[in-house]
Amino acid sequence: MHLCSPLGDLNKIGRNVETNNFGGFNNVATANDLSDLFVPGAIPAPASASVTGEGFVFHPHTQTYSQVVHIRNDGNSPIPEPLWLALDNLSANATLFNADGATAVLAPLGSPYVSVSVGGDGILRPHEVKTVHLEFLDPSGDPITYATRVLDVTPAP
Repeated sequence: MHLCSPLGDLNKIGRNVETNNFGGFNNVATANDLSDLFVPGAIPAPASASVTGEGFVFHPHTQTYSQVVHIRNDGNSPIPEPLWLALDNLSANATLFNADGATAVLAPLGSPYVSVSVGGDGILRPHEVKTVHLEFLDPSGDPITYATRVLDVTPAP
């Protein structure tokens, strides 16, 4: 039997059979991670958010690179907290030193992310810009590359 769902292909969920106290069987659905329940693009980044980054600055005393990134609400609707900046496909030579975590729910999994503070009112208003400071470790000195994704989801991605 094939089940279709707006949340994704439920056949990706494995079946685990266990016995109950009455000698019968319980059919319990198990999932390895929650990404099985999401169709790619089903929870898109806020369409109105754009990201621009300044150049990288090397700090010889800490052997780290820093970058200032600006997140702008280009739309006409406010974007509420929580707001996250995920760095997808971060080059293998670099590590986001000040990451708040790595994506565990929304694919691609394992992308480092930082929380974006939007201020006391908890809202990124239309045309408002917030600045995020990123700190990278890159022992190779090779260029640091990544793609950005702005997420406004609860809980953390």
